[in-house]
Amino acid sequence: MSARWSPHRWTLWSQRPGVIAYSLVVDAAAVVSAVLVSFAAPLPDGGQWARFGVLLGCAIVHLRASRGVERLRRDQSSVPHVDLNSIWIVAALLVLHPALTMVLICVLRLDRWFLARRPPYRYLLSTATHVLSAVLAMLVLHRMTGTGPAGGWDGSAEAVGAVMVAGAVYFAVQFVLIAGAILLAGGERTWPRVLGSADANALEAATICLGFFAGLALARTPLLLAAMVPAALVVHRTVLVRQLRHAVDQDSKTGLLNAGGWRRRADRELARAVRHGQQFGLLVMDLDHFKRVNDTHGHLAGDEVLRAVAGVLTAETREYDVVGRFGGEEFLVLLPNSDAAATAAAAERVRAAVAALAVPSTQSVRGTVVIDGLSASVGAAAYPENAADLDTLLGRADSALLMAKECGRDQVRVARGRSPIG
Repeated sequence: MSARWSPHRWTLWSQRPGVIAYSLVVDAAAVVSAVLVSFAAPLPDGGQWARFGVLLGCAIVHLRASRGVERLRRDQSSVPHVDLNSIWIVAALLVLHPALTMVLICVLRLDRWFLARRPPYRYLLSTATHVLSAVLAMLVLHRMTGTGPAGGWDGSAEAVGAVMVAGAVYFAVQFVLIAGAILLAGGERTWPRVLGSADANALEAATICLGFFAGLALARTPLLLAAMVPAALVVHRTVLVRQLRHAVDQDSKTGLLNAGGWRRRADRELARAVRHGQQFGLLVMDLDHFKRVNDTHGHLAGDEVLRAVAGVLTAETREYDVVGRFGGEEFLVLLPNSDAAATAAAAERVRAAVAALAVPSTQSVRGTVVIDGLSASVGAAAYPENAADLDTLLGRADSALLMAKECGRDQVRVARGRSPIG
């Protein structure tokens, strides 16, 4: 029997004690809450079973038709995955009997089980978050409307408000439970990793909104729910296209733009600056003696340092600045609407932040360690003061970087006029 079907061989038991305890508690809470909420409600009538059949049929058609797209999405994803199952789960929790909602969740998750290729304990934990989110959302909806399933669709402002609150609860519970699991798992604790990217959270919110409309169709005219299937498939494909486009421009180790993606964005910024007569700054940063990190701790620990530095660059720059990894331990930052003085200040801010880094590493060949004592050399240049085109400006900034290294490293050098440094 494979490890996938043998719980005693799951990788769960090799995780941290906190992860083991968290997974078991959340799974148990999901089972208990599902049983309690199912038996607390009256038995479902024939209408409920009919709606359940329509909803399950539409959901299965969507899942089967999107298997290829979903497989590609999972292969391209390096962050917590957002499954579009929430469309059907939210519709169920708004309209169906609690027991039927629980059955629907189990069926949908079982279908994805054979596609997920994730450790079983993680998949069960993810399923438990869906169950707990649905249970709490149903309880909130019942408390606010005072009615059972489908009672929130009478069209009143109070009922619509209750449905929106239930959706918010569903989102919040999933958000908190998944963030808790990521925190306990250790590794990098960057905000995007723990809280999820803005795109991922927006996608989850969008699936919940689609679930509202699916629930409305199910409550009023169940057969109309079939129209949600092509809509869900279009969303699925649109999300995949966005992921693929993002993957083309993304550096796989750091999540920043890669050299090609950065250049494309930088060319657009240059065109904008030329059009509107604006300035921008450019930083070229290189980690000092990075080879020592790899030689001392191994390349996996070196990758952790690179990701931590990427986090520093993202945190110390503005949302619309263009941050990328040029290759190896070299990084690029383009600063729109930034003059020479602001560019130099940004360079010094980044250098100081790198020097203050202490990177917890679980991948070091020396065991769990904290890697510190890092430093970076930075070269800075500004458009149009130092150059009128991007290639020349890169050359100016790179010359300033070389001078920073020759003068002792761990410092900033700024190009002046048409000369490389000042």
